[in-house]
This record gives sequence, C-alpha cells and structure tokens, in this order.
Amino acid sequence: MTRFLKIQGIVFAFLTLCVVLGWSQVQTISDQTQIIVASILILFLGVPHGALDAVLAEKSFNIKGYLDWALFLVQYCLLAALIVVIAFYLPLVFLVGFLVISVFHFSTDLTPNVPFVSRLLYGGAIIFVSAVYYSDEMVRLFGLLSGPDAAETIIYPIKSVAVPWLVLLVGAALYQFKSDVYVAVEMLAVAVLALLVPPLVSFTLYFCFMHSVRHIFRSVQITKQFSAAYHVKMVVLPMAGVFFAVLISWFLLKDQSIDQRIIQIVFLGLAALTVPHMVIIERMKWDSRVRGDISNV
Repeated sequence: MTRFLKIQGIVFAFLTLCVVLGWSQVQTISDQTQIIVASILILFLGVPHGALDAVLAEKSFNIKGYLDWALFLVQYCLLAALIVVIAFYLPLVFLVGFLVISVFHFSTDLTPNVPFVSRLLYGGAIIFVSAVYYSDEMVRLFGLLSGPDAAETIIYPIKSVAVPWLVLLVGAALYQFKSDVYVAVEMLAVAVLALLVPPLVSFTLYFCFMHSVRHIFRSVQITKQFSAAYHVKMVVLPMAGVFFAVLISWFLLKDQSIDQRIIQIVFLGLAALTVPHMVIIERMKWDSRVRGDISNV
C-alpha cells in the first residue's frame, strides 16, 4: 500500500472508533432523519467517485471526440437502465445481484496482494456482519428498496452466515497482521463498524469515507491526471446528470412514502451506476495486466 492509503486506512479506523463509541449518544435520532442524512452524504461524498468514470473511460477506451463520448454515454445509460428495469420487474433477482456485486466491488478496496478470500470477507462485511444484531433493520431497508417479499426471502441466508462471516473475517484480519498491519486494522475496523452500528449508518460511513476516497485516489494514480481542475471539469456534467435523475425520480415516485422514495432513489441509483462502473474498472484492470502492471483500482 502507498503511504496515502495507509494514512487513509488509519483515519477510517479512527473515524469508526469515534462513531462506535459515540453512537449510544445519537441513536435516538429517528429512522427518517437517519435516511435523509445518509442519503445526503452518499449523494455528495459517495456518488462523485463514480462520476470519475468519465476520466477512466477517456483513458481506457481512448475516447477523443464528441461521437466517441456520445456512444459511450448511450452504452453507459442503457446498461444502467437495464438494472432499473430488473429492479422493478424482478425485485428479488435485483436485490441478490446488487448484494453480490457489492461484495465483489468492495473487496477491491484492499490491495491486490491480500488473499482473495480475505478480500471477499472484507467486501461482504457491511452486508453480512450487519445481520448479527441488525437483521430486523436490514429487512426494513431491503423492504423499502425491493418490497417485503424479497426482503424476507433474502434475510434468512444472510442471517445464517452472519456469525461465521464475522469469525472468519476477524481470523483473516489477525492472520493479516503478520504481513501488513495496516490492512489488518482496516479489516477489523470494518468488522466492528458493521457489527455495532446500524446498517444504513455503517454503509454510509464505509461508502463515503473508505470506498469513495480510496477509489478517487487510485483513479488519479492510474490516469496520471493530478490536476484538481481537470477532475472537477470531468465530474461536473456526470453529477449534473445524477441530480437531474434524482429530481425526475422524486416526482415519478410521488405515490410512495418519503422513506421509500429516498431509499429507492439512492440505492437503486447506486446499483444502476455500479454495473457500468464495474465494467470500466475491469477494463482498466485488463489494460494494466496487458501492460504488466498491477491495477490498484
């Protein structure tokens, strides 16, 4: 890991410790307030890392002119739209797929030299370890996203592996201490966060302050574009599109409760954007392997 990633991992672990110790003082906050605050953080601190897809795509797909950008945008939006269609017509398939993709995607936050099984355990912590104490809250959130039937169906297998997942994750972290103490601390921090803090809060903290920050740094590192002005320019239009989509979705879902509207807009939006996002990431990794490099994205 680079020096920056080590520092970021320690900062995230310290943030986790502060939240865990202070949660008892703020847990009286209403569920709706938690949803609103979490959504604002995800939208402004988490989603922008995905807007850097334009930076990665420009390099990986050799996009040069308006026609290339138009073709890329159409393909990106069609893939995202396909996820939305699946979510509405096959909610259980969508929910299972979203969780599986999330596990694999988050597993890449650790460096490639960490064993695959350890990375997988880490990537699934926010989902599976959360079910040790907060399975009822997960059912409520999954129900808002995909309906009560899908939520009840999927929570049983998640609860069944929650404790073994936690034990294996802690074991993998302790084993990792021998080779990289910084990675071990990150793994334990995620385990503690998912275990002791409600799932929406733990996901938001992880997504915004670990996953998003780490991806931004690695994107800059791989593209060799170190100009802040360049990245701001590349992010402005994608984020404008995100805000426009949020506005349209808010009116389209006007018949639903406030909580359900927010959860569906935020997490269905994340799922829709994650799939094309991962396609670009995998293309970057392929390019790195072709060059003989090890991708850190």
